[in-house]
Amino acid sequence: MNSFDLKKYLEELTYICSIDSGKTNIKGKIKLINYFEKKFKQLNLTTAIEYYQDDITSPVLMVSNCNYENIDVLFIAHVDTVFEDGLAKKHPFTIDENNIGTGLGCIDCKGGCLSIYYLIKLLIENKKDNFNFCVIFNSDEETGSYNSEYYFEKLAKKCKYCFVFEPARRNGEFVSQRKGSENYVIKCHGIPAHAGVEPEKGASAVLELSKWVVELYKLVDYKKGTTLNISHFSGGMKEGSVPEDAQFNLNYRYLDENASEKLQKILNEMRINPFDKRTSIEIIDKGKRPAMVLHKNSQLLFEKLKEVGKEVHYKIEHVTTGGGSDGNFVSCHNVATIDGCGPTGGDMHTVNEFIVIDSIEKRLNVMYHLILKLFNN
Repeated sequence: MNSFDLKKYLEELTYICSIDSGKTNIKGKIKLINYFEKKFKQLNLTTAIEYYQDDITSPVLMVSNCNYENIDVLFIAHVDTVFEDGLAKKHPFTIDENNIGTGLGCIDCKGGCLSIYYLIKLLIENKKDNFNFCVIFNSDEETGSYNSEYYFEKLAKKCKYCFVFEPARRNGEFVSQRKGSENYVIKCHGIPAHAGVEPEKGASAVLELSKWVVELYKLVDYKKGTTLNISHFSGGMKEGSVPEDAQFNLNYRYLDENASEKLQKILNEMRINPFDKRTSIEIIDKGKRPAMVLHKNSQLLFEKLKEVGKEVHYKIEHVTTGGGSDGNFVSCHNVATIDGCGPTGGDMHTVNEFIVIDSIEKRLNVMYHLILKLFNN
């Protein structure tokens, strides 16, 4: 692989890390989307900025050399971060004496975006771009990809391979499996009453949902990777009143798709038949990601990756993680998917987020040669 300019890469990474692009910073997200669109246009590629249902809060950059049809490879990364406005200036991108770069979003996932651009640039310059590809950079990944999910689902039905440039794990592992996740808000409406004078006339929403919590935690199965978390439990306004309203947030994660069916069944049964028949239940769906499992197509692709690793002297390992990515939306359509293709790093979602500088070119080299093996043999 010739002509990779690490110095230029780091200059650009420094710049894009200086742009706040948290979930509410529409201006920052649009600025980054426009920045990358300009760069891809300079490679003479077809680009478009999409807004799902005209929602300006979540721009999506689409790039293609094939008009988004018969796609061989779909490249995925995101420009948004979890950080509040103003923090990018307080924590600028810096590189220490150990060649470790620190900056907000440097590894999750601005470095991944930049790596995709440089990978495609190298393929074009070396005349190795004889395959159909598409790039999606979205700006709502950290909040569930509720708008951009549409584009992943749409293109997943047209592509053969998917490379997700989320960060590699701390030791350079790729990601082969990610848990599916479901999020709900569970609300209960009961009957208020004086807690001392006539409590029997009340139907406590807090008591009802407390019983729900106990029942739901029975779904946890660590051996199968099924986990559940209840948060933001609230209810009742006064100590002397039986709580009329209560609610909590539910996060459910799994690798086994049957686990999702179990949750749906128990939620529906308890909604129809609450413990206290005088209460009523509302279940609000706050978004889902299907599980990304290591199916046969992905297994075969990982075998190719291991062959490349031996050829370029890079140890290939892969892991399962509980966090989701946009690769989940693609892999579930039986698309061969490799996640964690970006540079190595860690401490994501903290001000200590870091990128291992020495990993940038090495991992680009692996992905470059994987594409050569797939399309240029």
